[in-house]
Amino acid sequence: MKSILVLEGRETIGGGQVVTKRICNVLSKKYNVEVLIPGNSCSQISQYLKNFKQHFYILKEYGRGRKKIIDYFRFLYNLFTICSSLFKLLKRNHYDLIYIQHQNILPEIIFVNKFWGIPCISHLHVYYSDGIARKLVNWCLADKSINCVIGVSNYTLSQLNDNIKRKSKVLYNSVPLKTLANPHTWNNRVAIVGDVIPNKGHKILLDALKMQSEKYTLFMIGTIVSEKFFDILEVDCGNVKIIATGMINNVSEYLNTNNIDLVVVPSIAPFETFSLAMVEAWSMGIPTIATNDFGMKEIVSTFAHEFMDYILFEKGNSTDLFKKISLFATNENLRYKVGSTLRTIVKERLNENIFESNLTNYVSEICKHSSSSSQTDENMSENTYD
Repeated sequence: MKSILVLEGRETIGGGQVVTKRICNVLSKKYNVEVLIPGNSCSQISQYLKNFKQHFYILKEYGRGRKKIIDYFRFLYNLFTICSSLFKLLKRNHYDLIYIQHQNILPEIIFVNKFWGIPCISHLHVYYSDGIARKLVNWCLADKSINCVIGVSNYTLSQLNDNIKRKSKVLYNSVPLKTLANPHTWNNRVAIVGDVIPNKGHKILLDALKMQSEKYTLFMIGTIVSEKFFDILEVDCGNVKIIATGMINNVSEYLNTNNIDLVVVPSIAPFETFSLAMVEAWSMGIPTIATNDFGMKEIVSTFAHEFMDYILFEKGNSTDLFKKISLFATNENLRYKVGSTLRTIVKERLNENIFESNLTNYVSEICKHSSSSSQTDENMSENTYD
């Protein structure tokens, strides 16, 4: 059985890590899958991927968005420590494919793999707003060891150079069909799923809810990354009741139990390349409203074009968001129609079988090519020996 090493670059759990587990589960049906993860066996990611053999490395995480001077020192530190760990691991174990599921350690694997020449797939989930980081990623992905670049959307791949795009493919994330949300009348309950940081747009959503004539409850589901930002939201909440859950394991169950009417994805930063939160809400039949930009716009225009005017709002515009929320609040038939159609879209076009089939084909093709190349090398060696 061929072996695949999956590389993860974050200790905590977010949308990308959910996809990592999904990828590992798919590939483990045909291959021996091991994971290389930051931290130690006590980290969240270690517990999350406990069903797979694990290897660890030390990582100083970079800041989000534009990089600061401290990030460049972190880069130098990581370059030394991660390269050391990678070299020892690849020297000790044989892998037929390296699957780079997070770009945090992309430069390190490119450097170390010069000694081994193992075929690589890089799965791109992030759009880099920092110009230097984007140039570094492009430089690394152009390396000949990167056989394929998989993007979660065309928007994700738009940051790449043309020569890299030629070896790139789009693979939209799959979402398992969740239990249909309990039918209920509108009860002024809106949720936002994701880390509590300014770029996720919590303030925009809060301002839109404050404009409503009735009192709303805002459920903030996700880790409070910025306590200072959260404190500002609490002080400025007006007549809106805020319930902050922190990170929870089963978001869909929580949405269902609490009779959430609507999920909003009001992000204002370009790192939103797909939005699992949005599509998971679709799978429950819960309508979403999202920023009319980035990956959300692409997903809606590709799969739910007929509802663009209802479920997309102008980026950063609380008044426009207020109008869209009010539309669902006052039109029960629209809410049911949109929710029902979005759930069907997940069932028929964003299901796990499609994701698994495409991913398996991509990996099989590279492993097959790798085997052919290895066999050719062996034959050449034998002929030379004779």
